[in-house]
Amino acid sequence: SQVSINPRGGAVLLSGQTQSFESLGQQLLIFREDALVKNAALEKVAIGQEGKIEFNLSLSLDPEVFSPSFQPIE
Repeated sequence: SQVSINPRGGAVLLSGQTQSFESLGQQLLIFREDALVKNAALEKVAIGQEGKIEFNLSLSLDPEVFSPSFQPIE
C-alpha cells in the first residue's frame, strides 16, 4: 500500500490491495459520503497474481483538512 499527498491541491492517491470488489466498493461509498471528501474515484482496478484486487484510488479533499487549525470530529 502507498499514499501520495498533495496538500496544496487537496489531492490524495491511495494504492493498495483488498480481498474483494465488494470491500473496495464499500470503502469507495464511505469516502463519497464523507463531507470532507469532495471527490473519490477509482483510477485503476486489476486482479493481481495472488487473486487480490489491486487498485489506485484518487481523493480530492476539502483544503481545510490540511489547515494547522483543523479539528477532526470524533
